[in-house]
Amino acid sequence: MVLPCRMWKDVLCSCAHDFCSTFANVNTKFRAARVTTDLVQKLFVDKIREYTSKQQTSGGPVDAGPEYQQELDRELFKLKQMFDKGDMNMFPTFKFEDPKFEVFDKPQS
Repeated sequence: MVLPCRMWKDVLCSCAHDFCSTFANVNTKFRAARVTTDLVQKLFVDKIREYTSKQQTSGGPVDAGPEYQQELDRELFKLKQMFDKGDMNMFPTFKFEDPKFEVFDKPQS
């Protein structure tokens, strides 16, 4: 059966309307989910910025007490004792000395 042009137009418009309204409903749901996600992301980014500003004002780790600084100094001192053996940018110089041998006279027999 062949539909007249007018009926095709009605069918197509009806299908397009159904598709658009369904897409609009889905799009609205995605927007609501995105707003919720955006709020969480905004909170996360705000906390990162707050931590960064605290870190810049304190000049080191945030909320670290004096025990932390003492422990850090102690560990850095150990590392310096263990590995600080001179200028690490220069190749070491080696000094080889010839061994000194004693000369013995051969006994005459």
